[in-house]
Amino acid sequence: MLGPDLPPTTLGLLLRPVTVAVNRDSGDLLCGTGAGGETLLHLWTAPELVMAVPDGFVTRSARAVDVVAELIDGMAVVVDAGTSRAVYFSPANAMRLRRCATALRSGEIGVWRSPPDAVVKAVRAVAQAQAQVERVWLMAASGHGAQPCVFVVYDAATGTLRRATDRAPVDRELAGAIGKVGTPEQLGLAVLEVGALAVQPRMVTVALSGLPPLFERSPTVPDSPAMVDCTADDFAPVLLVEKAGRGNGRAQAWTGDPDGAPSAPYPLDVEAIRAEFDLPGCIVVHTWPDGGNAMWCTRTRVGISGDPGRRGRLERLMLRNWWKRWERKPRERQVFAHRS
Repeated sequence: MLGPDLPPTTLGLLLRPVTVAVNRDSGDLLCGTGAGGETLLHLWTAPELVMAVPDGFVTRSARAVDVVAELIDGMAVVVDAGTSRAVYFSPANAMRLRRCATALRSGEIGVWRSPPDAVVKAVRAVAQAQAQVERVWLMAASGHGAQPCVFVVYDAATGTLRRATDRAPVDRELAGAIGKVGTPEQLGLAVLEVGALAVQPRMVTVALSGLPPLFERSPTVPDSPAMVDCTADDFAPVLLVEKAGRGNGRAQAWTGDPDGAPSAPYPLDVEAIRAEFDLPGCIVVHTWPDGGNAMWCTRTRVGISGDPGRRGRLERLMLRNWWKRWERKPRERQVFAHRS
């Protein structure tokens, strides 16, 4: 397992932009010296967190996965140095992080192919015993010729396991069950990490929507009449009501990944959408830690999303009035998507 000095989710660090300080002349990254004499690389997760940098250095944005993949043996890493959220990566854990970054940068995200039967049995047993866990994936990133990095990602029932203290027992149970089977090295892995879907970056959330879970408490039946192949046109009525009825416009349907797609300026009113539309079973909804959300089709990976912005006075008034009209006179739900 990754050491205790690592953040809650390695993917959450690697799959995001970071700020680095670069020497204007040589191009070298800003490094310091740790308490044990190790070379210490500085990374920041937001530009405003950067403290004063030495003369001759400038700050630049970079992909964390690219920076970490180039770490030199024996180097340590400190993230958000000088702040209350600073995290230190010892040289040993920094090298594990480097192996993970290498696999993510040069490979693809998919399922862990041919996991040991003992691991599958252990994960399923823990998931079944944890009533709030609805799904578990064994996700792997495997670069060319590199050992795979495996992430055990679980999804909890709506409204549960929201706090880190609530998720910690589940993390420990899953990690402990796999640890009894073998260490990452014994299992032929570069990294093995456990984490909740709620704390993963959007890229991972959408990728998992197209991957089969190892465990699913209430599996959907692929041939059910409620499973359809949604298109961008199917989301048009939803976007129209969000914009005209609730003041939440500017969104467009996207395919595959919500990052970079035109999103509504405010979170989608999912409860209003569910009240007005008869959603098929292939539609999933997810809210990210920043408050933004999205809904998409697990079959075609077409969806729409809303940013975590705060509604203005007019938009709040439109939303309240929409619900008042609905509560006075609910309408029959519209059929969402084409059904055969």
